[in-house]
Amino acid sequence: MTMGTASTMTSAAEALGLTLPGAASIPAPDSRHAQMAVQTGQRIVEMVWQDVRPAQILTAEAFDNAVTTVLALGLHQRAGAFDSDGTARGCATDARPF
Repeated sequence: MTMGTASTMTSAAEALGLTLPGAASIPAPDSRHAQMAVQTGQRIVEMVWQDVRPAQILTAEAFDNAVTTVLALGLHQRAGAFDSDGTARGCATDARPF
């Protein structure tokens, strides 16, 4: 599997809690994407009934996990959106701890 921008961003989305576990590790041409899509649809319906909101998932800890994941994957060039002061462009995440 090639670790390009799409794979890096899918890994970050999984670390944020925005995908089901294992979604990021399915290679692009793999037929398991259809199964993951069905499971994802089932889970999102459950989450609507449970009144789960994005703000409950996208916590500071989730962003820490995502940044750590991207760094562990080698900080792909498209993921390295940090200013010189250590802050992430467009959000309040501080990259200095990483």
